Amino acid sequence: MGVQKFLGYNLAENQKVLSMMGPSGTGKSFSADFVKEFLDYKVAKQITTRAPRPDDKHYSYMSPEEFVKLEQEGKILGYYSGDRKTLQGGNGYGYLVEEVMDQLSSDSKLILFPSAYELLQRSFKIQYGTTDKIGLGFKNPQSVYDRAMQCNKVLDEAELADRIRVSKNLTQIMEDYNKNGDDSSFHLIYSDGGGENISESKRIQLSGIVESMGYAPSDFEGGIEEYISR
Repeated sequence: MGVQKFLGYNLAENQKVLSMMGPSGTGKSFSADFVKEFLDYKVAKQITTRAPRPDDKHYSYMSPEEFVKLEQEGKILGYYSGDRKTLQGGNGYGYLVEEVMDQLSSDSKLILFPSAYELLQRSFKIQYGTTDKIGLGFKNPQSVYDRAMQCNKVLDEAELADRIRVSKNLTQIMEDYNKNGDDSSFHLIYSDGGGENISESKRIQLSGIVESMGYAPSDFEGGIEEYISR
C-alpha cells in the first residue's frame, strides 16, 4: 500500500490515516468500527464548537472564537461552517494538528472524520495528501428516511426535510470532487447503492471501503459477513 503523505509529511511505513466523510445515516460509525476491529485503527479525538450530546464519544469542545483563531493560525485541520467574522450561523469541526501527529506516533493508524465541506477548500488535497479518503453518500434522498427508521429515529417533517437537504448538498460536493479526478486517493461509495436489502448494502459498502484501502474482501475470511450479522 506504500507510504502515505499527510500534512506535508511522509508518514512512516506503519503509519496510516483513513478519512471518512458523508451525511448522517450513511454508516460512518458502522464502517469505522469495522476498520477499528479488523485493521487495528484508532479514532482520533475530534474537536467541535457545538454543544455536547449524551452519545458523544470522540469529541472535546471549544468556543467558536478559539476554534477560528486556531484555524487561522494553521493549528486546526477542519472547517467552520459559520461566518468567521461574526461567529454566527454554524459550528466548527476538526482536529488539533499537534494532537493528531502525537497520536499517530503512538497508535500508528488513525481514523478521521472530516467535513465534506472541507472538499471545497483548495488546501484539502494538500493537507490530506495521499492518505485513504472515503466519501459515503446517498444516491436516493429517500434513503435518509429509510436509514433513520432502521435506527429507530423518529424525525418530524421539518427535521426530515433538513436532513434530506443536507444529504443532497454533501453528496453533491463529494460527487463534484470525485468527478474532478485529481485526487486518486478519494473514493466515493454509495451507502444505498446495489443492495437488495440493508445487509447486502452494508456488505457492498464494507467491501468497497477495504478495496479502496488496498485489501480484498476475501482477506477477512468471512469477517465482513460475521460483522454485518451481529
